[in-house]
Amino acid sequence: FLQAHPGLQVELGAGERRVDVVREGYDCVVRTGDVADPSLVARRLGMAPVVSCASPGYLARHGTPRSLEELAGHHLVEFAVAFGQKREGFEYPLPGGGHASLEIPVAITVDNGEAYVGAAVAGLGLIQLPRFAVREALAAGRLVEVLPELPAAPMPVSLLYPLQRHVPRRVREVMDWLG
Repeated sequence: FLQAHPGLQVELGAGERRVDVVREGYDCVVRTGDVADPSLVARRLGMAPVVSCASPGYLARHGTPRSLEELAGHHLVEFAVAFGQKREGFEYPLPGGGHASLEIPVAITVDNGEAYVGAAVAGLGLIQLPRFAVREALAAGRLVEVLPELPAAPMPVSLLYPLQRHVPRRVREVMDWLG
């Protein structure tokens, strides 16, 4: 992208904080999860499959769950954008469509993606997150997928930009490049 647009300067942030696109002056951001901000246009880029996993050590101590009922006695590592928010639980598909959450005790709550994966690798509990975030840990055997037949809902990935009459050319170029 930068080779095709040598005059463009890109600032790339990969933090967990949800930036205020309009107030902080961002041209556009890529965000996972649902978007409910009327001041933004959300262009869906795709859906990221979500995987449930835990470390081999955790599974050796607690057993590998083969059903929702077997999650009794397990713990979650919880991810929170802000501490004190409502707990999500272990998400699973419903037979007729949609998804529900099963409340499971939380071992630790973190607010950072690296800490989330790190806590699971350290054997503190089960996690659910987009597969792309744990691809390497799964391939290396640091994490193991569990209950693949009960996947959480895929996570939307969207390009967000401020609602305005004229979309700047630089934003249109990013939109075209991302597809």
